[in-house]
Amino acid sequence: VRAVLLAQLASVGVEPLTATLDDDVADVALARRPELIVLGIEAPAQGFGVVDRLSRVHLAPLVVYSGAEIPDEAHARLRLGVTRYLTKTRENGDAFLRAVRELLGGTLRSPTT
Repeated sequence: VRAVLLAQLASVGVEPLTATLDDDVADVALARRPELIVLGIEAPAQGFGVVDRLSRVHLAPLVVYSGAEIPDEAHARLRLGVTRYLTKTRENGDAFLRAVRELLGGTLRSPTT
């Protein structure tokens, strides 16, 4: 899934930075100050610590891309300013790019094939 998301971002002119939870996503984001953060998780609880750390400085809009449905009670713990929640089993690549385009102010080019 990660490779697909990276390819989709590259197709619209986004130059992504990548990190794994082991690399400490929050440290990478705090050091590099991205315009948008995409947090890919398998279950909502995976992202709580990252969002808690990032929320102290509110860097950028957030897309939470989860392998499992995100229950309503988890939304507040996974919110970082403007946030979009996508579920891998329900959303396709077009929905992901729409969310990215919206959060970046519509400044992306059309996807390349």
